[in-house]
Amino acid sequence: MLKRFIIVVKERKLMIIYLFGLLDILAGISLLLLKFNVDFYGLFFAIYLIIKGIVFIRYLASIADMVAGLMLLYAIYTGHFAIINYAAIIWLVQKGSFSFMKVF
Repeated sequence: MLKRFIIVVKERKLMIIYLFGLLDILAGISLLLLKFNVDFYGLFFAIYLIIKGIVFIRYLASIADMVAGLMLLYAIYTGHFAIINYAAIIWLVQKGSFSFMKVF
């Protein structure tokens, strides 16, 4: 019974990690699409990144997520796509893709 409980808890943790990874990849794609004036739920992903950064504020990666969310907001509201946005795109996509790798 305890062994089954531990397995279920591990599977739920992995499910949340996969969900966060997928949302990070989609946020990076959304930021890239803003370069071509295509708004793919940009505001949703910006708010998501900022909230996730605030919740996990103790980690450097979360601070980088907050900065990426602020950059996404800046790109949405000003229409200006800076060169540094490419660094945020690469950060979000690589972080999201690494979350799909199982390392035990």
